[in-house]
Amino acid sequence: MSTKGTRLENSGWTPCDKARAFATECGLDPDEIWADFQDYWTAKAGANASKLDWLATWRNWCRRNKQSRARGISSRFETRNSDRLPTNPEGVWVGGRRFTAFEIIGLRRKQSLRQPLDPDEQRALEAWNG
Repeated sequence: MSTKGTRLENSGWTPCDKARAFATECGLDPDEIWADFQDYWTAKAGANASKLDWLATWRNWCRRNKQSRARGISSRFETRNSDRLPTNPEGVWVGGRRFTAFEIIGLRRKQSLRQPLDPDEQRALEAWNG
């Protein structure tokens, strides 16, 4: 076995059925996680971007994502448009309640974590998105 690691893009590694099943068992979408994983490790520079065992790295990535999502926060490696501050400072009014820009961010995150939205929350997102 080689003691020299390889970068992801040079390794030829992609998630096999076993790796995809592990992500699913962690409550994650394997395609979504693969996209984040691939972007992160392809962009990372330096010696830490080379790994001996990409499957083990994948499992650790999935475990960290699972733990972060269980705490209700997105992974430190994820960046999504929904995490950016909406530009409408007025918010939207739904069912006699005003949803602020910060609440809309929270609803987007809740939706991305596949947590149920109540009807007013769903209408607020729809109203915000036009």
